[in-house]
Amino acid sequence: MSRGGVQQIVITTLGESESPRSALLEAIAWCARAAHSLRTLQIGPRVLESSYRETVLSVIRSRRLHLAGAPRPIDVPGEGRLLAYFPDAELACGAAEEASEGYFDVHNAPPWDTWVLLTENPHRPREAYGTCLVAWVPPSFLSLAQRGIEANPEDCICWLDDCPRDVQEIVRTSLFGTEAPQ
Repeated sequence: MSRGGVQQIVITTLGESESPRSALLEAIAWCARAAHSLRTLQIGPRVLESSYRETVLSVIRSRRLHLAGAPRPIDVPGEGRLLAYFPDAELACGAAEEASEGYFDVHNAPPWDTWVLLTENPHRPREAYGTCLVAWVPPSFLSLAQRGIEANPEDCICWLDDCPRDVQEIVRTSLFGTEAPQ
């Protein structure tokens, strides 16, 4: 399917009535509560999930369950940034993990507390950056994330602003209802 010349990318959400924006606001609320780590065990990904999609959904579901009744922001704050992680491009070299003082793991994945959504482009081979995990980077972690991005030799992590245009467009439209930069 095509939209304005761009092939449609699949966005992982919890259901048809669910908006990716609610997952972003929940990630922001959860990260604001984090004391020391953004890898809270109680919402960590389930072991041996069948796919990236199921892994991301397990984190979003767990986070939502643990946030039940807790206040959430009504809008995205001006600080913080969206990050893109392409899991099929990672080499597990550990450079980003070391440079970011553990913000990224050995596979260059951002901490699961920050995960917002997953995009999958069925028209692009997996090894060609076809799958992208989008994560929220809280303001206090921006410099650590930047150091990890700069140290990452395979370019499997970047700011959303620096990703392929088709990914930027679908993520911004899903989260903000616009393709304009954040």
